[in-house]
Amino acid sequence: MKQKLTRAAMILTGILLFAFFFYQIGPQQIWKNIKEISIVNFLILFFLRVLYWVLRTINWKVILDEYEGRVSLLHLFNARMVGHAVSQLTLTAQVGSEATRIFMVNRSNRKVCVASVVVDKTIEFIAAIVFTIIGIIIIFYRIPLPGRVKTIFIGGVTLC
Repeated sequence: MKQKLTRAAMILTGILLFAFFFYQIGPQQIWKNIKEISIVNFLILFFLRVLYWVLRTINWKVILDEYEGRVSLLHLFNARMVGHAVSQLTLTAQVGSEATRIFMVNRSNRKVCVASVVVDKTIEFIAAIVFTIIGIIIIFYRIPLPGRVKTIFIGGVTLC
């Protein structure tokens, strides 16, 4: 129950922050900025996003190959993309995504596939925690914030 409340509070905080910044910047300015992105830059940004998903799939492939030999990168990429679609189209967040990945991979040993997804997700969480801590340190050294704001910020991050 506490985890659901924390997640709901973080989602609400994210929505409120997004709405605040959207209001501060204004829809006209946001639309203007979107229109100013050239086709070339859009394609570069799109390619970088695809590269991100390919690298995450390679990460999973390396883990799965350690357990049970070779698995097609294309097969794993398809599983990851279907999992991503499930997590975006439903309210299951990452749970639906990871379960879908497991069921999409045709392996004789389902336990091995589950273990590979758990290890992959664990590595992702550890990296996210490390980069969050680095980001907080950078914020505190680069942006002058009142002590009260820092305390609220640290408290919010700790609750997550």
